[in-house]
Amino acid sequence: MKYVRRPALMALPVVAALSAAIPAGAAPSSGATALRLESYVSNQSSIGLGVINKLDGSYTHGNYDAILPAGLRTDTYLGWHKADGFYSGAGYCSDVSYWNGSRWVLKGTWLPGLHRLTDDIGQDIKRWEIRAYRC
Repeated sequence: MKYVRRPALMALPVVAALSAAIPAGAAPSSGATALRLESYVSNQSSIGLGVINKLDGSYTHGNYDAILPAGLRTDTYLGWHKADGFYSGAGYCSDVSYWNGSRWVLKGTWLPGLHRLTDDIGQDIKRWEIRAYRC
């Protein structure tokens, strides 16, 4: 019996280490087949960006579902398989770009507010880059 308990005790630190690597707000794994990535937002700003998982009018924080820190993406940081939009607060404009399969293309500069990113941009995975700044 002494040998049976020892491997079980050794496994506990591994489980704790793996759990600690999951970012806050990430969706837990259910063991089911993973959802296919449909779209993501990459925050290329120096500030946090309000992001929207599903554009349905019902958001966790009023106008957005989560804050995406600078330099991160909704799929890798939040565990989302899609991102439908973003929110930039009063006084912040956003340069919005999308990946066309070979390069980033500027779609335009958008004024403060809630913005839909569900346009068909001709890609299986819609990739969006947002650069928010004071305007």
